[in-house]
Amino acid sequence: MQLSVVILSNITDSASAELLVDAVSSLSSSISHNDYEVIVVESGDLFQSENIIGKRGIVIAYDFKDFNFHKALNQGFVKARGEYVCFSNNDVIFHENWFENIKNVLEKNGLNAGSPVDPKDDKLWMFDKSNLSFIEGYEIQKFFKGWCFVIENQSMKRLKKFDERFQFYFADNDFVLELLKFNIRHAVVLNSFVEHREKQQVKMIENLEELKEINGHLFDTIPPEIIENKHFWKIQNTKMTAGLIEFHKKWGTMSMLHRKFKIALLLIKYRLGFLNRLVLFSSHQS
Repeated sequence: MQLSVVILSNITDSASAELLVDAVSSLSSSISHNDYEVIVVESGDLFQSENIIGKRGIVIAYDFKDFNFHKALNQGFVKARGEYVCFSNNDVIFHENWFENIKNVLEKNGLNAGSPVDPKDDKLWMFDKSNLSFIEGYEIQKFFKGWCFVIENQSMKRLKKFDERFQFYFADNDFVLELLKFNIRHAVVLNSFVEHREKQQVKMIENLEELKEINGHLFDTIPPEIIENKHFWKIQNTKMTAGLIEFHKKWGTMSMLHRKFKIALLLIKYRLGFLNRLVLFSSHQS
């Protein structure tokens, strides 16, 4: 089997059911072969989800009380049989040949994982893309799309699983560092299109006293660099702050991680990525 598509769903009303309908329908019409499977991890209405999927795949009930993004992805991954695995949100629309284009680029260029481009949101405007089919990189949103990406099944098995200490916030940040650490080459593929129907963003809180009140006792454990550099978008609520603290506990301070990230990228570039196991070593691994 070429591809397993793991979709996270949370059906609570007709609108969220429609998201899954659109995702699965667009997936079906976007792939030119039938050599794929759909695995839906459903944290909402299981009956509705099963009706939508029908014979096109399987539906797994998310079996934990509180939603954890990485636990849900792990649940789906253990069922994946494809040579490649796509991990996707439910709020996406797949465009024609999105997978074939990613697969071709990965195979021709010795890459192990790839993200599509959202045709409505060009986060790569700063590049001259006229003669490029892909751009290798790991920055989230710019290169890595946590809402939809493809990875070789064997490469994912090298990682073993997604780190479940990251329930949602900083999950993508953690995962791209795991890719780098295990010398898994990732690129954004410029002719693969998947539309992300993002929810409207809420206004950011920038008042320090208000953030202290929101975060309570957690505020005193926030890395000092975050406050000094006014990275307030990283501490907007307690779950976000808890994710931030866990992230820096695992990978190190902002300044240290910035240096490690630059070194790791250079090693990948010069095909010395196997050394990243040392560069990105952490005693706080999962």
